[in-house]
Amino acid sequence: MWKVTYAIDYLDTNPTVEFFDDFDYASCWIQEEIHKRLMLNASTFSKCPSEQELQDLEEIEYSLVRIEEVEKVNA
Repeated sequence: MWKVTYAIDYLDTNPTVEFFDDFDYASCWIQEEIHKRLMLNASTFSKCPSEQELQDLEEIEYSLVRIEEVEKVNA
């Protein structure tokens, strides 16, 4: 099982936490969430962001994600 923790910023005390049985699903979820945040951030620019600005934003977003393999708890 995979635990994905995704913070809003480096000081986020209540990050989003999701659990996935499959690493590929976890990766897909991360990519979708990062895409959503990139589009939201890009929409705040007064002009269309450059490719470099988008790459910088993407790098920051990936740095806010933590993936851990955890043991599945039987309920």
